[in-house]
Amino acid sequence: MSTVTACDLLTASALNCLGLPLFDGARARDWIEGDLRLPSISLWTRFDHSDDTCPCSHACGRFSCLPAVAVASVMETSLHRQLKEIYADGESQLEAPLEKFRIDVVCGGELVEIQHGSLAAIRDKVTKLLKTHRVLVVKPIVSCKWIVRQDARGGHVLGRRRSPKQESVLDVFHELVYFTWVFPHANLALEVPLVEIEEWRYPGHGRRRRWRANDYQVEDQKLLRVDRVHRFRSGGDLIQLLPVGLPSPFHTGHLASRCGISRWFAQRIAYCLRKMNLVEEAGKEGNARLYRLPMAARQAA
Repeated sequence: MSTVTACDLLTASALNCLGLPLFDGARARDWIEGDLRLPSISLWTRFDHSDDTCPCSHACGRFSCLPAVAVASVMETSLHRQLKEIYADGESQLEAPLEKFRIDVVCGGELVEIQHGSLAAIRDKVTKLLKTHRVLVVKPIVSCKWIVRQDARGGHVLGRRRSPKQESVLDVFHELVYFTWVFPHANLALEVPLVEIEEWRYPGHGRRRRWRANDYQVEDQKLLRVDRVHRFRSGGDLIQLLPVGLPSPFHTGHLASRCGISRWFAQRIAYCLRKMNLVEEAGKEGNARLYRLPMAARQAA
């Protein structure tokens, strides 16, 4: 079983919950709190070791390393755990070891990877798994967020308000920038659930180098409901997200105005489509690149 250095990853309170001896948890707590919002086990793989002792014994003494599954259960947010339960059926395996990886859900012959953080973090993992397995990547997008403020970690609730920031399915292109040489693939499906969540915050600076008076840290994120799920299996499915009535050829200014988004966001969408060979370059208009949908894509749209 893959192992993770306890002194770098787990706080003293987390070890206490696991019934393990306490050590200097302050150092581990400082390390964890800045990354709590990205609860992916793949983030910790750089601390994996093949032996049964902690490599940083020069700083903290020799401590046994903990199984990676224990770290996953401690670091996992409620949102990630709830989504795993949604995608798992009665015969599914959760946090199942496969080769050198740990898979969120193994359902029949399909591997399900749920990634609330950046898709870049699982890009190499998914690329290797696609050679021999069918993979479903679940990338939730927060369409509605409720912010719950606490006076301290695990403390009293001071208030609850709705965040003005709302995301849409188009925001998936922010992540596809790092995934263009993985998707599309015959063995890969991408699901984008639009979710409503609660984000529990408390005052703190975490690992930030520059402190501000209103800094906060995220204690947990909880799923309230799933509004809608978009599924993408091919490039044609992404083309369906483009607005109707785009001129041919078009530039990112047309895309921005039709979608109601900023120009730089439209440029990011165009970059993804170009890297996936879903649009063809058709010259320039001034300094703006012109794009044209291939005939097959125009018929699909």
